[in-house]
Order: sequence, then structure tokens, then C-alpha cells
Amino acid sequence: MNMRKIYILLLLTLLTLSQFCQAQNFPYRHFDPILPMTAEEINCMYFDKEGMMWLGTSAGLKSYDGYTTQTYKSNAYTPNIFANNNIQCITEDQNACLWLGTRNGLTRMNKRTGEFKTFCLPEDSQRIIYYLYTTKDGRVWIGTDGGLAYFDDQKEAFHTYQESNSWLIDANGKKRRMPDYNVKSILEDTNGDLLIGTWSTGLLRLRGGAAIPFINILPSTRITQPSPCSSTIVTDYG
Repeated sequence: MNMRKIYILLLLTLLTLSQFCQAQNFPYRHFDPILPMTAEEINCMYFDKEGMMWLGTSAGLKSYDGYTTQTYKSNAYTPNIFANNNIQCITEDQNACLWLGTRNGLTRMNKRTGEFKTFCLPEDSQRIIYYLYTTKDGRVWIGTDGGLAYFDDQKEAFHTYQESNSWLIDANGKKRRMPDYNVKSILEDTNGDLLIGTWSTGLLRLRGGAAIPFINILPSTRITQPSPCSSTIVTDYG
């Protein structure tokens, strides 16, 4: 087939696709823009299981159902909603609760009852919540300057992977105590392992389903997205 016939065939294909697309009635809806206040910054967005959109801003939490916007923040009328109105990250657990990471603690919002409860992690380095993630088993994981932690909903307590209970094993098999590390992102892979992006310790992997979890680490770089791993951390948690 010469080039002339190929060009004609491509042209006919494009014309056919164009006519097909014009014949389709694709439903769409125009939404009015959500306009934050002048001084507000939108830090994160999240769609919950019911399709509600949530916006974490520098001046509180906003919900948007496609028609109206509602704002939740601590002020003179509602003083105890958040310890800090700067919402950094959002996730949802299996109990219809939103978890909201702020610059001064973690808040749980019960969507059914409207109740807000604020939690403070044990270390000062864990005050700012940078990242929240809910794994398939419903566990809520927290990324802070004080490392990786998760919430035990049975005990209403937090467990942190840190120097006192975690070991780092590099690619050569050398074992040492886990150094200080800052968690900036968390993701679960198809094997149930957690990939943890850190500010300067590289990419960590926490293996799920093992008697002793392992964390693999990429050479020390600032990581915000998962990448292949090359070394391991052993922890004392079973």
C-alpha cells in the first residue's frame, strides 16, 4: 500500500470518528465555581464514598454536593471543631468518618452525627499532619515529621514506627536503628504493602501480612511519588 492510500484511509477514519462523536449525546453539567475567600488556599481535595467533594483549605473544611457549599471551621460560634483551621489532608475510614490532618493535630469527623474529635499524637514532631491514607483493611495511616504512624481504633491509640522499634537494613544487609524520617506521602500497592515517600530518607516499603514487617528504601532523596525500592527496614511490630 502506497503512502497516498494510507493518507486517504487515515482521513476516512478520522471523518468517521468525527461523525460518530457528533452523533453521541454526552451528558454533562456545568457547575458554578467554588470561590474561596481571598486569603484562603485550597490544600487538598477528596471525594467520599457518597460522592461528596471535600476541600481542605487554610481556613477550614468545605463540603460541596454539586449545588451548595458548606464551611466547617473553629470560630467564636463553633470553637472546638479543629485545633487548627489549616486542613492539610483528608481521608475516610470504614465507619463513615472523615479524618482531617491539620497543622496542629488530627481531627475525626463523624458524618452521621456531625461530631468532631481532635487527637494529638504523642510527639511534638507529629503535630503537623502531612498525609493521611486508608488502606484496604480500613486502617488509617498518618505521615508526619515524626515518621509513619497508624490509628488503632480498638484502643483509640496511635502506633509510630521510629528508632525505638524499627530497624533499617540497607541493600547490603547491614542493620541499624531507624533514623529520623519525615513522611510526605503514602500509597498501598496491589500486594498490600505500603510505599512511603519521605523528605530525605528516600522511598520506604512496609510489607503487609508478614510476622515482622519490612520496609524497603530507595537511596536518600526527596520523594513524593512511589518509585522502585532497593533496601529494607525491619520493625519490632508484629
